[in-house]
Amino acid sequence: MRPNRLCLSLALLLSWPLAHADGVSADKLAQALGVPGLQVKAVPKRRPQQVQQDYAVTDRAGNDIASVMQAPPASFSDWKQVPGFEPVPGLGQEAFARPEIDQLCARGANASACLTLMPGAFPVNKKPSLQQRKAALQTLI
Repeated sequence: MRPNRLCLSLALLLSWPLAHADGVSADKLAQALGVPGLQVKAVPKRRPQQVQQDYAVTDRAGNDIASVMQAPPASFSDWKQVPGFEPVPGLGQEAFARPEIDQLCARGANASACLTLMPGAFPVNKKPSLQQRKAALQTLI
């Protein structure tokens, strides 16, 4: 392989995880949740074999407001094993909520994802509605 092709191949290979961050878009989340200026940052995996990718979601002041977990669709069945979920219709192929921790999870054809609002991140009258959280989660699956 010629040096130029080798450099190009290495550059593409090294940039793949950044270019394919599983579709977590701060702009799409901000629009869906009605919170301008969101930032999304991948959280380092705790174990190399970890399937899901976690993301921290912060507002423009840098305050943690939510977390996102994304994984292959098959992971959804494991997540459902945790007690306290309530089915949520009209989102992906299957969805559930855990209201006591402000978590909404869904499975789509290409991915599963959970969106969890941080406790106290929103005043009661400013917290994103279920419809807004469904729209945000739809961008992740």
